Amino acid sequence: MRVTRFNNQKNLTELVEHLFKVGKTPGTRAAALNALADANPGIDLRAGRLAERVPEGTLLVVPEVEGATHTKRSKELSDETAAALLSRTKVVIADADRALEESSDRLVAQIKSRVAELESQEIRQAAGGDPDVEKRLDLLNEEARQSVEQLSERRSREQAALQDAEATVAMLVKQLWRDR
Repeated sequence: MRVTRFNNQKNLTELVEHLFKVGKTPGTRAAALNALADANPGIDLRAGRLAERVPEGTLLVVPEVEGATHTKRSKELSDETAAALLSRTKVVIADADRALEESSDRLVAQIKSRVAELESQEIRQAAGGDPDVEKRLDLLNEEARQSVEQLSERRSREQAALQDAEATVAMLVKQLWRDR
């Protein structure tokens, strides 16, 4: 498996020209375009204006394409480098997961604190039995409970996204070892 760093190419066609020598065989350029885009599923390389959307230096996988040869702009990824990349990615994902969990926990604690305030005897007494105020307090209380549920759902989606990222990196490393 080969890799390269993105170097501000304007679009996928320019990127392919940067990474491959494509002969005159019909369909080779199209195969290279598709293979490169498919090999980097986390980045939409098919959308135009890559230089505006993809940060310079982004690591890209450069696949093998029948009928095309690699330019010197891509480098072979060694087993050691791939293992280090997988290991580092797992650490980064674990750190991101922990940070998201801590952030969610803080928000949940803040919301629960506000709910407790809204349900407190002092607030209810301050409402003075006014049905409109009590109705508003009940509405605020319900909105806070819904916010906690939404945070829980968001947290689940974020965890799934992080697990998908880790699985993708693991799959890429396995592909590297299989290609050797």
